Amino acid sequence: MNSAFQLEFTRTSNDGQFSFSVLPIVRQNDALNVLTEAFYPCESVCKAIKLSENAKAVDEINELVKEVIKDGVSVMAVDTKTNDIVGVSINKLLTLPTAGETSLFEKFMEGCKEKETKIMMQFLMDSTLPTSGVDEPSLATLPSLASFSTSAAYPQIFVIEKIPTSTYKIILLEIRFSVLTTRSTASQPISAVSADVFEYYNTDKLVEITLLAVLPEFSQVGLGYKLVKADLELLAELHENFDGPDVLTALATSTMSSMIGAYLDFELLSEYYYDQMEYGGIKFSDVIDSRDECARLACKRLEKKNQVVPASRY
Repeated sequence: MNSAFQLEFTRTSNDGQFSFSVLPIVRQNDALNVLTEAFYPCESVCKAIKLSENAKAVDEINELVKEVIKDGVSVMAVDTKTNDIVGVSINKLLTLPTAGETSLFEKFMEGCKEKETKIMMQFLMDSTLPTSGVDEPSLATLPSLASFSTSAAYPQIFVIEKIPTSTYKIILLEIRFSVLTTRSTASQPISAVSADVFEYYNTDKLVEITLLAVLPEFSQVGLGYKLVKADLELLAELHENFDGPDVLTALATSTMSSMIGAYLDFELLSEYYYDQMEYGGIKFSDVIDSRDECARLACKRLEKKNQVVPASRY
């Protein structure tokens, strides 16, 4: 569905400092520079698996990002004074898969060579990483969830452990595009019932925020919020003019991204705690900022055009 939408979409912040528009392919290298500086070294899971320390893994992920940008639904934030890209929301257009259909993520993963790339790709797929014939482990014990509430924004979580054959096994604790419900207490394992998000929203297409990044020097001006708001407004335009998707799904790996989702009325579907995950024998919580206790999966279905959030909140 490359270049499926031809739409002039531009928004400007109230103070005129930033403009928001569809990220064009000709500026993909500028977008990759933002990810290299602000996402790979800083995002919670990337930090836990030390992605930025493996240049080859970064290069592999960047190749995937280039393919995702072709969908034409990613958004860039541009400094109007310098014309520099200072933030990006890399978004993937997803359609309900047919039996036997191979997704972009699955095709891409087949060519991945770096273990960190494979781990990150697992965040973008419904299936687990092949384990060279080793039996799959059982579902790990998870903390109890409170009742569902409106809250969050954007991940799916694994326990990653090194096994004797040096094969890296991923224990999937939450399948991407799933709704986790629980009827357990804090002292009991969660009883999980997964439901496809396509089915949950009765839709055959949606857009996923795959990567969200803002340069550090612009991290205190609400730019992440403005990018996600622009995502929703772009989605509304596509839905109105091209019968495009009306559901935005996101995986929030930090407290800040969760706050963005809460402010924009995303529907919280599940949350998991980093002290329940580990990589190479080290808990995620020992590496990730202590303020980021858990990751959250959430979605938002559009309401009416131009009624995503009040303009005064931009």
